[in-house]
Amino acid sequence: PVASSAAPLMLSSLSAGSRDAAGVRSASSRDMAEQSLWVEKHAPRSVSELAVHRKKVEELQAWLRHADAALQLGLSPSPRVLILSGPPGSGKTTALSIIAREMGFELCEWLEVRSQQWLDRESSFHTGEQFDGAEYESR
Repeated sequence: PVASSAAPLMLSSLSAGSRDAAGVRSASSRDMAEQSLWVEKHAPRSVSELAVHRKKVEELQAWLRHADAALQLGLSPSPRVLILSGPPGSGKTTALSIIAREMGFELCEWLEVRSQQWLDRESSFHTGEQFDGAEYESR
């Protein structure tokens, strides 16, 4: 579950009265906070804020600890794959992201390329731009 295809915009270095070279007032970080999505503004920032059952959090932490210990010894983790399942919006990605960060892991996320190409097509369709067309890959 990916909430957005666009990266969040951070303008923390701008003050409320800053102006660009043309003299146009730039948005302040306060203005940006007011414009951010409710979901992003109120997203959990720690394990204690997760709306996930404590036992599930403990299972994720245990799997990550076990996998890390095995990798430190040069072994493959067993089981080698962690699959999180549940309906969209149930907190799978958020829980894993927060737990991994708090345990000191770097989380890498793979996104389906064809999904991004579809989003690009939709965007170019709505803006009237021509899509150069990536070939469809069947699998």
